[in-house]
Amino acid sequence: MPALNTQQRKAIIDAAAVAAYHAEKDVPVVDTLVCDDAPQFTWLTRNLMLCWVHAGRAYKKLVPVIPLHRQQLEAFLKRFWDYYDQLLSYCQEHSQKNVLVWKPGLIRLFATQTGYADLDQCIAKTRDEKIPLLLVLQYPELPLHNNASELAVRQRVRKRDVSFGPRTQEGLHGWILS
Repeated sequence: MPALNTQQRKAIIDAAAVAAYHAEKDVPVVDTLVCDDAPQFTWLTRNLMLCWVHAGRAYKKLVPVIPLHRQQLEAFLKRFWDYYDQLLSYCQEHSQKNVLVWKPGLIRLFATQTGYADLDQCIAKTRDEKIPLLLVLQYPELPLHNNASELAVRQRVRKRDVSFGPRTQEGLHGWILS
């Protein structure tokens, strides 16, 4: 691969890793993954279910100045998290007869038009992701968010960032074991 640039080599290595993962016979291959919409997960599993907490974070980034916009954001977030709570209840019940009720509720929620352009853009973006957000209806045994796994990974990243990583081979060995 000497004629390829770094980006091309990385693409080939990534594709080979994903192909090897899918060809695995000794361990189960994950069929559905709950994650944010990071592109590196795109080809890893058959289904990507988006994390509801990540979807909600986009709204936290909004900083409305006008009091009406603050009220609209608060009202929308209340409806968003109420819908989330209803989905949690659905997951605990696994009632297939209620599946048809959930999709119109999401469509109504994300059909909201407020006149607050930034909020309307966030709502539209979330509406575009409704299929991966509603995979929970097909897989009610999966969590609605991936915070537990993110927190586990974050501990390792924090340690790396604080310590600037190991500086010697002995340090690397000790760092991995701790």
